[in-house]
Amino acid sequence: MCDALSLASAGGDVLAGYAGAIDAKSVASFESGMMDVMKVLGSARTSSEIAGLTKSYTEQMEMNFAAMAMSGVAFGSFDSVNEGNLADMQDNIKILLRNNGMEASSLDTQAAMARLDGKMKAAASMFSGFASAADTIYAAEESYQKSHTGQTRLESIKQSLGWA
Repeated sequence: MCDALSLASAGGDVLAGYAGAIDAKSVASFESGMMDVMKVLGSARTSSEIAGLTKSYTEQMEMNFAAMAMSGVAFGSFDSVNEGNLADMQDNIKILLRNNGMEASSLDTQAAMARLDGKMKAAASMFSGFASAADTIYAAEESYQKSHTGQTRLESIKQSLGWA
């Protein structure tokens, strides 16, 4: 037998476990979302840096053309310089894109770990709620047995087996 107060308390323990699970999942979802936002911001930063490199290359080319026009040097004389600048710019863009890819991959992994951590914490919270409810009901049953028979169920079993 178990009294109504103990059953209500056990129900509260189960609900607390559910509430803890919802909280853990919410936190994990938030953290995962933040990682996604950081990926978007990283991509925007990379795009901005690529635009800066392109602008710098274009300005350098314009200065080279202006120098050619002012000095009367043949238009082809700066071709090797422009090709070298273009190759440097392309290499730098590749590095930026590679770094952005690595950062995005790292953030994806962190987001997955946050979701997994949330699931594990939610499961632990649910287990804790059910375990606490079981403990409450067991304690109530033991208390009932003790008050009505003078001994707990365990003591009764030991006595019936002749171990007491």
